[in-house]
Amino acid sequence: MDTIRFLHCSDTHLGKIHKKMRTDEETQRNLMSLDTENQFNKIIDKAIEERVDFVIHSGDMFDRINVKNIDIEGALKCLRRLSSEKIPFVTIAGNHDRAYTRGVVSPLNFINYIPHCTAISQSATKSYNIKGVEVGVHGISYIRSEADERYPEALHSLISNNKKQYNILVSHQVINGSRTGYEISSSNEPEIPATFFPPDLNYVAMGHIHKKQTINHPSYPEMKIHYPGSPLIVDFGERNEKKSISIINITNKEVEINEIELSTRKFEEIAVKIDNPSSTEAEEIIKSKIQSKIDDQKYLGVRLFGGLQIALRKYVGITNYKELAKEFAGFDIYLEKDNFTWFDQTGSTIESDGKWLHTPIDELQTAINDQEKLNKKQREKLFDFGKEIIKKQYGERV
Repeated sequence: MDTIRFLHCSDTHLGKIHKKMRTDEETQRNLMSLDTENQFNKIIDKAIEERVDFVIHSGDMFDRINVKNIDIEGALKCLRRLSSEKIPFVTIAGNHDRAYTRGVVSPLNFINYIPHCTAISQSATKSYNIKGVEVGVHGISYIRSEADERYPEALHSLISNNKKQYNILVSHQVINGSRTGYEISSSNEPEIPATFFPPDLNYVAMGHIHKKQTINHPSYPEMKIHYPGSPLIVDFGERNEKKSISIINITNKEVEINEIELSTRKFEEIAVKIDNPSSTEAEEIIKSKIQSKIDDQKYLGVRLFGGLQIALRKYVGITNYKELAKEFAGFDIYLEKDNFTWFDQTGSTIESDGKWLHTPIDELQTAINDQEKLNKKQREKLFDFGKEIIKKQYGERV
């Protein structure tokens, strides 16, 4: 039987906004949003270059259902290039871009208007004849509740009614025993066992987890259950990971997974020790470390450890480094959990919940700046109003 060859990717999160990343001057778009589109372009380029039979995307193509029009158009432009080469594309809805409410339209809907491109909103099978071989691509979108019951029912229905010579499942779930990262934020995240997958499946194309990994089926070792991971770094928790996509070759029961590494924006973290609790020199120490790392293509995170007088907190707050932050693609400063101590003026330790660094006024300013519909005058008025409330609650020390 002839070999089928396809590209497997997932979790592109098109349109993602990173609040700590700056706006691109030319396009006026958040740099993270541009990065997601650039990575998707690389994926399409590779699919065309490798002349794959089709492309599978395992969910969270978009970061949310209300992404900006420019993000949708950027994605569709990429898919039109793929379509012009007559290379099919199939994606499913993930937890980020699935429309949970009746009447709400997901950006995935627009994909179905492009020739050779399919977005599965619930569960469905897309059939292809490739080199005379019948291939079934069975998609099950993200299931949020009662997955232990609903998932096997959906899977059985798809396979029993649409079984082909080659059968590929596309899914966006957490499998028991998989290695997860920051992207799985809830302990209530539904998990499914690998035993749900029947021997009829040649390959299980998973998404949702950003760490690339292959999971073994306990009963069918020839079955490959694979997460390609996300194609870009979106959080410091992923900064040391190599990002890639996968080219899959299937011949009879033999499955070959080839990982293709993708270049990504660098996320770098530096640690700065503040070891003099009464010194106002903390700000200069931090600035010196930051200046040694200036790079407008890099995201820099500054992790503080040690201790400082609570009255001097303003010297290490992020607002003190706004001008330096402009020299980076993204910037943040934060405390090392469980390794930073606040002191009062007598040198006694202060117990603080959360060991917060950014003051309430900092947080207020950030929240107001995120309100795109407000004009400058409205922002200033809201800030002044909120600041007075905060001062009444916390006093002048904020």
